[in-house]
Amino acid sequence: MISKPTIFPSHPLWGALFETAVVMDIIKKCTELTYPPALYHWRTHAGAEVDLELDNIYYPIEIKGTSRVSRKDTRGITAFRDTYPSLHIGSGLVIYLGDNIYPLSKNDYALPFNVYLK
Repeated sequence: MISKPTIFPSHPLWGALFETAVVMDIIKKCTELTYPPALYHWRTHAGAEVDLELDNIYYPIEIKGTSRVSRKDTRGITAFRDTYPSLHIGSGLVIYLGDNIYPLSKNDYALPFNVYLK
């Protein structure tokens, strides 16, 4: 039983649940496009990962079920760029539960979950 919504961020499965919800919403939005992009998940053996990439120009997206993100949350995006320097890679996004859009690095930005929904 869910007694109050504030229990979610403290639950051990919260991050996976939030990530799945965001990915499913992005997939839903992509199906409305005339030319929907291919979507990918990328992960190294060492554990670096990017949750979503779009084809042709790769826009790496990381999803964090937290209200604060920092440059360290772009590690997977940086690893992706370092692994594939010849790909055309656009700005990276870290979708999170905060309130502000702000730069995390030269090419990566924090994007609140409620902004991308619009």
